[in-house]
Amino acid sequence: MCRFAAFAGTKRTLASLLYDPPHSLEHQSYAPQRLHRGHVNVDGTGVVWWPEGGADPLRYVSERPPWSDPNLPLLGRRLEATTAVAAVRSATPGIGFGPGHVQPFLADGVAYAHNGWIDGWRTGVGRDLIDRLPDELHGELDIANDSKAIFLHAIALLRGGADPMGALAASARLVSDLADARDQSATLTMCLVTAGRLVAIRTAVRSQHNTLFWSAAESEVRIASEPLEPDGSWAEVPEDHVVDARPDGTQVVPMDAVS
Repeated sequence: MCRFAAFAGTKRTLASLLYDPPHSLEHQSYAPQRLHRGHVNVDGTGVVWWPEGGADPLRYVSERPPWSDPNLPLLGRRLEATTAVAAVRSATPGIGFGPGHVQPFLADGVAYAHNGWIDGWRTGVGRDLIDRLPDELHGELDIANDSKAIFLHAIALLRGGADPMGALAASARLVSDLADARDQSATLTMCLVTAGRLVAIRTAVRSQHNTLFWSAAESEVRIASEPLEPDGSWAEVPEDHVVDARPDGTQVVPMDAVS
């Protein structure tokens, strides 16, 4: 079902998501505590990060789990960022395997990660979702992947002037509407990350909601599928809510209140 985590604000190493915390993404890949579907997340590791100084974001993905990647354990403790999002993958039947399918995805300086799945991806909701992509983005769907299709819908909305909160909520509503029409299910815990801003949503249709948490400290915010530390500093995002987390403040609002 995948796990993701992100931070913005204080400069940290990528290992602060991937390796160092007691319940890091490496730990969540083989011992997740709140996984509703599947057992492990060992089908890939990815990270997008914004180096200090306003440089464009960089992306590294591998089809390996965090502990067996030949480069990331060392690089993760050397590379620093002021914003980063990382993910470990649990492959969904019917969707391909390999680095191209590993999140986070990146386009137009925006990173995206999805903890969930779409029922009927090959024959139902997925086909409807692809059919509704604008022509210029249909050509960018280079893999048959449900998460990538949702991301491109969000990118289309962002290019049209939408705010990240609005783009993420509207993309979730589109999938929900298509699933309702097909009498199918979807789980849609997702995030959009830009430099200094983490926007995430927790929603589902005809399915149990996947978990989502946020944490804030002085000059820093974090979000994660599961708390990275068992210290009580993490708050759970309610079902069908959106969190907009920035170092200078965080708001958690109902999905229906986001236009």
